[in-house]
Amino acid sequence: MSSVPFDTHAAVKRLTEAGVTEALIRAITEANARADVVTKADLPDALATLRQNLIRWIVGLILPLYALLIVSLFT
Repeated sequence: MSSVPFDTHAAVKRLTEAGVTEALIRAITEANARADVVTKADLPDALATLRQNLIRWIVGLILPLYALLIVSLFT
């Protein structure tokens, strides 16, 4: 994932003007600093990875269920 510039000072100023508490502002800015952001350039790779992970999960869940079904039919 790429690094995307984020103006923390401008965000703090805007949130303060909106009446958000300092503790919440800290939490928001820290969470944003740690977040993995997908840029337009990263999107194809991120989607491919997502697709692979979904296929693994689906296969990992469905195969054991079919195995249980087959075993229960023949017992």
